[in-house]
Amino acid sequence: MAQFMILYKGDATDVSEMTSKQVADVMAEWGRMDGESRRRPRR
Repeated sequence: MAQFMILYKGDATDVSEMTSKQVADVMAEWGRMDGESRRRPRR
């Protein structure tokens, strides 16, 4: 399993304040990043 930490400094929008499209877009991007990390060769 890949181990990583994402550091984010800034305001985050609460999910309850996001539209369904915004939530879907964010989740799609997380899925894309997760898929990329799983394809990287392990050391």
